[in-house]
Amino acid sequence: MAPVVASSPRLTLQVFSVPDHFEAYYELEMDPEVTKWSSNPPFKDKEEVLQKLNNRRPTPEKPWSQTWAICLKPEDPDVDEGSGKFVGAIGLPREIDVGYRISRAYWGKGFMTEALVMFVDMFWKLDDYAKYNRISAHADSENGASMRVMEKAGFKKGEYKKAFYERGAVPGVKLDLQEFYIERPTS
Repeated sequence: MAPVVASSPRLTLQVFSVPDHFEAYYELEMDPEVTKWSSNPPFKDKEEVLQKLNNRRPTPEKPWSQTWAICLKPEDPDVDEGSGKFVGAIGLPREIDVGYRISRAYWGKGFMTEALVMFVDMFWKLDDYAKYNRISAHADSENGASMRVMEKAGFKKGEYKKAFYERGAVPGVKLDLQEFYIERPTS
């Protein structure tokens, strides 16, 4: 069972573990609605998804690169909280730039906002990230749901980037990207 590194009223963050989380993560990555806004082209098979995860592990060149599993807390308080169902992932695909996704069954219920708040709180507490005073995140300018998640989690709008990126599912078309950021609390 993967270690729990943070928890909230309904969720836990666990260090991503291929044996514990990969099958559910693969299903998440294969859902075209979940990955609609991604800059990555759709994955073809499990090997491509596993390669993505392997590229998101800390290395000497990218010590900040990491993925955490978002899991439901078990309803029974006597059950280990690390045994909850995987529902999404959150991590740092780029230095100080958080990315996330959650299964469609959990959209519109506050789970992603709760996970992002928990992630930010954990991020500020980890020694590995002590040198950072700001976290950023980005959303396609048409992805209102993700922008609301960031705003509810305390992120502020940053730079608006015109014709900045391509959605993996829509290659060849440059789309606008809205940056969001949150600064380290001063107290």
